[in-house]
Amino acid sequence: MSYRKRLVERYWSTHYHRFEPGTAAEWDRVLDRIETSFGAFFATLPRDGRILDVPCGVGYLEAYLMRRGFTSILAADLSDEQLAVARRRLQERALDPDGRVEFRAADAFELLQDGTSYQAIAVLDFLEHLPKSEIIAMLDLCHKALAPGGLLFLRVSSAESPMWGAMFHRDFTHETPFTTVSLRQCLDVTAFEPLTIAHEVVPAAVGDGLSLYLKQRIVAAGRSVLCRFLGVPSGAFAEDLVAVARRP
Repeated sequence: MSYRKRLVERYWSTHYHRFEPGTAAEWDRVLDRIETSFGAFFATLPRDGRILDVPCGVGYLEAYLMRRGFTSILAADLSDEQLAVARRRLQERALDPDGRVEFRAADAFELLQDGTSYQAIAVLDFLEHLPKSEIIAMLDLCHKALAPGGLLFLRVSSAESPMWGAMFHRDFTHETPFTTVSLRQCLDVTAFEPLTIAHEVVPAAVGDGLSLYLKQRIVAAGRSVLCRFLGVPSGAFAEDLVAVARRP
């Protein structure tokens, strides 16, 4: 068994469980991230439009889409463990996936070649786990599987942050970081029309109290000063880049 397959099969229990939000409020903050980055684009899609989420991880996007009335979601992941966690998380949030979400254990590359057409494909937190040759192949497959005018949603690890090394290499399965320019290059070469490419804006941490407020203000001010000193955009400390592209 390859090292990648071993790590993917037990991705949640050997890695991601350390980072998954522990409270309902923290979980909702992750859904707020989706709304901030992609909400305006999801709002343009028909609620019965076919949407593919690959890999689906622990079900964040499924919860987000179900709460907004979407009814035809295919949530695929190579890890049975991740799929089990995703089903459990929806149940914990009183979200019944029956008839709205199909969970499927599948390889992303094989799934995208089965002839199904989608109005939208979400590939969140995945491309950075692939070598460069597979990234282009994945984008080509997404382009082919999207209906004309269909939308591709991406979130990838950013190499533009001054702290990117520590964040990127904390996950042994990471292979390729991106910049805004290199992400656009990949979309251009695979014939997508980029609609937006940006540093992700993450909602403020949940919690009450003056100490948390002051900490957030101090951190924000410090980053602003450092960005000016380094000559990088104000959002460059973001861990991820987000993008939406259209199949013409």
